[in-house]
Amino acid sequence: MLHLGILAACALTLGSCSKDNNPLVPTGTKNIKFTFSTPGIKDAEGDAASFNLAGSDGSGDNTLWKVNGQVRSNEQGFIIAEEELEAGGTFVIESVKPLMAASLSISAQNFGATSYTLKYKAEVNGTVQNDVTENIVSSNGYIKQFSY
Repeated sequence: MLHLGILAACALTLGSCSKDNNPLVPTGTKNIKFTFSTPGIKDAEGDAASFNLAGSDGSGDNTLWKVNGQVRSNEQGFIIAEEELEAGGTFVIESVKPLMAASLSISAQNFGATSYTLKYKAEVNGTVQNDVTENIVSSNGYIKQFSY
């Protein structure tokens, strides 16, 4: 019985020394840049579109992003909604510091007769990860979730 106790103690000691390779914990940091626009959305009736994004630098800091050069203070995540998209233009969203992880959700719907275009590009450390141009036509939608 004593030998069994010693053997168990040795197994626990050796097991606790092994390296913990938890694949759920992100490693490394990355600079992230998203560019998107929705040409024609202002003229489309019955449309709906939004870009939802969030990120983490691992420290809990909340100031992570800038939109078209303007820092978004105290926001780990935010939404660019249809009203902003209808105002037009291209949105360039960049991390203000290297991030451990970022998530982007894109939703574009069209229930009217007039189509519009969805353009989206993601760059991680200067390398293009996604470059999408999608025509959003009547009864067609584009809903995607991306993780970086």
